[in-house]
Amino acid sequence: MPHFIYALPPPDDPPLARGRAHRGIGVPGSVLLLLAMFLPALRVCNEPFYPLEAPMLLAPYLFGGTALAVFLATAPGTRRVWGILARVLGGLTLAMVGLIAHLVAFEGEPLGVVLAIAWWPAAIAFARTCRGPAPAELRLARAVALPGLGATVWFAVFLADKSVMWGMGVAFLGALLTTAGAVVWELDVRGQLTRDLVDPMPRAIVR
Repeated sequence: MPHFIYALPPPDDPPLARGRAHRGIGVPGSVLLLLAMFLPALRVCNEPFYPLEAPMLLAPYLFGGTALAVFLATAPGTRRVWGILARVLGGLTLAMVGLIAHLVAFEGEPLGVVLAIAWWPAAIAFARTCRGPAPAELRLARAVALPGLGATVWFAVFLADKSVMWGMGVAFLGALLTTAGAVVWELDVRGQLTRDLVDPMPRAIVR
């Protein structure tokens, strides 16, 4: 009986593979970042200050929730929806960091100058995650990594304050792990792309 081989080209936007290493880092980190919204961050007038009391500062914490959904997404449609939300909140997070960095830079602080200079390439790279020649999954990993890095810097600045409380440390750890998970994800995707270049044969079904 003859066998027929049907070559199936890989889809342009395939479902995310399950069980990747980046989820083991990014999921706990994004959970911590989201939960930190309900924890005491600073002590103001001898009273604990919670992030929920300042809605304008919630973008980094809410970004943790969208990052969690992106890490867990496996279907292209779900990934696309949460990816849009992650980019919106990630953009707000980077905007907050950029504003503070430039204000500190205008005051002549060396750290502020360094952060303000470094902010521009990060902002441009983040803008390129919306559209570009790179594969969708690679751009999505960057869309989580760059705001995660911005959130890490944001919380690190507050950790130097004498009035800091333990919730700020939880937020910093969450942002750091979220960023690390996204970086591992990008490296994983790059490795897969390299393997595909080495072995470009399409998948096939033999009948």
